[in-house]
Amino acid sequence: MRTFSKIHNVLFLCPMCSTSHTKTVIVLLVTLCMGFTGFAQTDAPVKIKATFKLPVDSISGKVTYSGIDTASGDKDELYARALVMIGNMFTAKDDMIHEANKADGRIVVKASTPMRLNTIPVGNHTTFILTLELKDGKYKYTMNTFRWVSANSLDFDNPGVTWTDVFPNEYETLKHTLDEKMKTLETEFKKGMHKKTDW
Repeated sequence: MRTFSKIHNVLFLCPMCSTSHTKTVIVLLVTLCMGFTGFAQTDAPVKIKATFKLPVDSISGKVTYSGIDTASGDKDELYARALVMIGNMFTAKDDMIHEANKADGRIVVKASTPMRLNTIPVGNHTTFILTLELKDGKYKYTMNTFRWVSANSLDFDNPGVTWTDVFPNEYETLKHTLDEKMKTLETEFKKGMHKKTDW
């Protein structure tokens, strides 16, 4: 409405635009300009608002998946079972296990899981830290420090404006994918920990 009012003032109040021919030319020019502007706006990519929330630990402030579960067996049995599960679920590397303390019932692993994004094919996996604390008949697992590895890596704890503002669609997709992956890993690990291991 304001734009129309300004055009009206130019056409009918400007002394240089007194002839009907001049007015017609100006109207055509304004219409063409508005048409190109509208086309450009319509053709621009639509960015979605990042609304999906990953679980965040209230103390550390990190994206965290954790839980406490019961399982048959004493601490040593669960410790051995956990090592088997880690070997089955993740690609074994020499530096993968950062800590393995049987006496304390504690295992810390730098794990990795495949995670691709079609629009950014150079990224193919996410790394994270898995911490296991084992006791007789129960254990606690914690997964955090998530990082999607690519040419422009994503730190899920501190994504930065590159992901939140420039690539919000991709950021949203990666959050959903990470959540699905971690929930699947939780389910698989719990199932494995309930199975007795011959050792």
